Amino acid sequence: MSVSEKTEVASPRRRGRIRKRLLRGDWPDADRRLWDHAFVAGDIFDEAGAGAHLASTTRFDLECAYGRWLSHLAKKDLSALAIAPFDRVGRDAIRRFAEELATTNTGRSVAIQLRQLRQALRILGINDELRWMAAIASRLEHACAPRAKQHRVKTSDELTRLGRLLMRQADEKQLTEQPIRAATAQLYRDGLLISILAATAIRRRSFASLTLHSNVIRTGQEWRIILRSAETKQKRDHEVPLGVSTSKYVDRFLEVFRPAFFRSDKHRALWPSRKGVPMTGNAIYDAICRRTKAYFGHTVNPHLFRDGAATFCALNAPENIGSASALLGHADPKTLKHYNQAGSIIAGRRLAKVLEKRLARRR
Repeated sequence: MSVSEKTEVASPRRRGRIRKRLLRGDWPDADRRLWDHAFVAGDIFDEAGAGAHLASTTRFDLECAYGRWLSHLAKKDLSALAIAPFDRVGRDAIRRFAEELATTNTGRSVAIQLRQLRQALRILGINDELRWMAAIASRLEHACAPRAKQHRVKTSDELTRLGRLLMRQADEKQLTEQPIRAATAQLYRDGLLISILAATAIRRRSFASLTLHSNVIRTGQEWRIILRSAETKQKRDHEVPLGVSTSKYVDRFLEVFRPAFFRSDKHRALWPSRKGVPMTGNAIYDAICRRTKAYFGHTVNPHLFRDGAATFCALNAPENIGSASALLGHADPKTLKHYNQAGSIIAGRRLAKVLEKRLARRR
């Protein structure tokens, strides 16, 4: 098999996009050595690599970006992989790469991938700062018309209502099932996914990594989600209580529905999949989009849950609008010089309380 054939084809993404990248094991030796050296941890005697400080998720994103670049080169001219890594980089080569990406990606997505490639190249040790690549990415992004999202945003109470509806439907189905069918367990899981995300507005990557008794901890009558600084984008500790009402749904999921998933007893991830492994961020994205489209008539992706939480706070508790910033893990430059962990706990309690009142009025 030629190097150009040794490409990974990722699972189809939304809008039918398919991304290809050369796996690191199939990179040219020179590239692989530079990459491994860039992530050496180092000690008091040896200096750490340029990328040693990066989180594992960021490293993976950069590895994927560099793998896509190598795959592009291999398809155009396999001999390009024999050239020194930094001699392959030029404006014309990058332009052709961007044009290829543009055939299956939006302009904003192409810009993101070019920035990731630039960061990967700089970590590998290229001397040129590659400002021209950053400029190209900025021009691509600015040329994109902003994607309207106001009509797609649903407030936290609307999303919570959907989540609880799905869980009630699953409860009704399981009364006549023995053992519980996988589809019914999945229905309850997706309802809980939506309910908890609506109440916490956690970023998808952190949400997918939630682990029982590590990030998801019971204290008294309620469950809490606790994220350490290394697990958040803002690099700050983040803690959100789920409230007694939502905690009861968590109890039922753990007691009745989670055990129905294949091999769920082999891992501690909060979100099991039907494949016997934890759900990935993409799987969570797809599940939420599928359920919200069926209910609302259009998709409400996970990131829009953050807009929904801020909108809900502004509409129902405008006097506490600062709570939305704390809940989302942001420090409001006008009122908060530094992020306070207690802010997210207070914000979570306020949101849970207002949500329950709102939902009770609708019953």
